[in-house]
Amino acid sequence: MKKASIYLLIAAVIALPLAAFAQGNVAIEAEAGLLTPPFSVTNGYVFQAMGTNLAASGRAAYDIAISQSGSYVILATVSSPEHASSLAVNIDAEPTAPTMIWDIPASQEFTNRTVTWRGEGTSTNAVPRRKVFNLTPGTHQIIIRGGDDAGARLDRFSLARIPAPPGNLRVVATP
Repeated sequence: MKKASIYLLIAAVIALPLAAFAQGNVAIEAEAGLLTPPFSVTNGYVFQAMGTNLAASGRAAYDIAISQSGSYVILATVSSPEHASSLAVNIDAEPTAPTMIWDIPASQEFTNRTVTWRGEGTSTNAVPRRKVFNLTPGTHQIIIRGGDDAGARLDRFSLARIPAPPGNLRVVATP
C-alpha cells in the first residue's frame, strides 16, 4: 500500500463518528495504525515474519476516541496459518510479558476473536482471560506488539462497549 493511501485511510478512520467507536460498530483496519518494523503490511493485514522478544518486536499504535466511560473489549479478525502464535496488546501503555500476551490458536482462515490475556504462565499452561478495559471518555491508544511466536496476522479490529448489567440484578445461590 502506498504511503499516500495509508494517510487517506488514517484520515477516514479519524473522521468517523466517536459514538460509532464507542459502540464497536466500526472496524479499524490494522494497516491504518502507526506501524514500526518488523511489522509489515501484506495483502491487507499486519504481519510479523519473525519471532522476537517484546522489546524488538513490531509495534502498531492506534489513537481512538471514546465518548462514554465503561468496560470495553477488543474484537479482532486474526489468522495464524502456520501454528499457534501470539501478539501483545494493551491500551494506553506498552504491553508487558507474560501477562499481556494474547495467544492466537492456529487457523488457516481469518477468524473473529476477542482479545485475551495470558496472565501468568506460558502459552501451554495458562488459562486465557478475556481482557476487559475500563475506559473513560477521551483519547486512548491501542498498542499491539509482535509476539515471540511469529505468524499472527491481524486484519482489523473494533472496540466494543460491554453493557452494564441492570441495577436490579441479584445473585441467587443454588443448592
